[in-house]
Formats: sequence, C-alpha cells, structure tokens
Amino acid sequence: MKIIFVSGFIGLFFGVIDWFIVSRLEMENKKMVQISGLFSRSAIGFFTGAAVVGMAAEPWRGALAGAITGLWISLPPSFVNRSYKEIVPLGIIYGLIIGIVASFLI
Repeated sequence: MKIIFVSGFIGLFFGVIDWFIVSRLEMENKKMVQISGLFSRSAIGFFTGAAVVGMAAEPWRGALAGAITGLWISLPPSFVNRSYKEIVPLGIIYGLIIGIVASFLI
C-alpha cells in the first residue's frame, strides 16, 4: 500500500510540473489541458505503483511497467489536444521514473 501511495504522490508532483509547463504554451483551452494533465499524471503514478506491487523488485520491470502505463494514459489527451510531441514523451519519462522508484520501494 505504501508503494501505491508514494507512486500516486510522485504522479501528482509530475502533474503539477505539467501544469506549469502547459501554462507557458499557447493553446485554446489551456485550463482544461492543465486539469487533464494533472489527473493523467496522477493516474500514471497510481497505476504504475499498483503494477509494480505485483512484480518482482527488479528496476527494469518497474521501468517497463511505468513506460507502458505512461504511454497508454498519455495517448487519449494527446489525441484530443493534438499535441503528441509534448504529452506522450513526458508521460513515458514520468512513468519510467515512477516505475524505478516504486520498484526500489518493494
């Protein structure tokens, strides 16, 4: 349970980072993009933590689970906002970091 809480907190932290990144971009509905980014990064943290709980404590497995989770959760907002280069790579990177941290917490 500690892993899921810490991973969710890290995801929320990355959501706040995305909030500030998006605030510098010029977009039509910037507030909605910021809110969806906050929730999607939190979901990446939560689901990566939950996936790592069921795995062995090897960092590469956590990183792989995080990258896949980051990709799948980042795809829908990138389709809606048509900003693939900004959303998808950050989701994968954040998932990698959360997966590695969560695998060390096991």
